[in-house]
Amino acid sequence: MEVIKSKNQGGLGVRDIGVVNECLLLKWWWRYASDGKALWKSLICSWYGKIGGGWTPSLNQSIGASVVWKDISQLSVVNQQMVEFFGEQVKIIVGNGRRIKFWYDPWLGSRGLKAEFPRLLSLSTENKDSLQQLSAKLCASGGWQLHF
Repeated sequence: MEVIKSKNQGGLGVRDIGVVNECLLLKWWWRYASDGKALWKSLICSWYGKIGGGWTPSLNQSIGASVVWKDISQLSVVNQQMVEFFGEQVKIIVGNGRRIKFWYDPWLGSRGLKAEFPRLLSLSTENKDSLQQLSAKLCASGGWQLHF
């Protein structure tokens, strides 16, 4: 490990390739979340599927995924701490609410309603709806009327 120490500490100053790789994989997570309508993302989503509003990569095991995509999608398993850091730094802007899944995405803070109220989620009949869909129901009925 002397090689990856800085030159000031008596090493050669070579970067840790594992850490660099994880950072580059995390950059793809960021691009996946932010490149809403990019052609490459459309192809990835049609091939491997997408979860929620398309904020995080998903891996469909039934389809033969490429080695690169497996590495990108498995980052949360390999380095949970880095993914948590990423989640803390990313802020979701609601906009029209079309891409935001009401229960799953952290649109109210750092955690989704799923994590805060798992029992309510399990009872809800509208657990796949977007924020936009539930907001439209709110406007039509004059109040929050979640169905359980």
